[in-house]
Amino acid sequence: MKASLPERERGWGEGDLSFVTQPALRNLERHGIVERKVYLAFPSRVEYSLMPLGETSSEPLGCPAEWSQTHISVVREASDRYDNLI
Repeated sequence: MKASLPERERGWGEGDLSFVTQPALRNLERHGIVERKVYLAFPSRVEYSLMPLGETSSEPLGCPAEWSQTHISVVREASDRYDNLI
């Protein structure tokens, strides 16, 4: 599994969230969960790949993923209700 991100992520909601995602990804890299590869190009690009240890997380994380797929419509309805209150 690989994910590529521009060096500065934009378009995830409002503003720049790299201050949230970058430290989290670096921490996962530090613990041997992901591998980071930087491409020297313009615009710069970083690719993250799961390491063997990270691959072992697919089974335990499968339950929340299945739950979210089953309940996504209910979650969206609750989010819409909340958003309309504020």
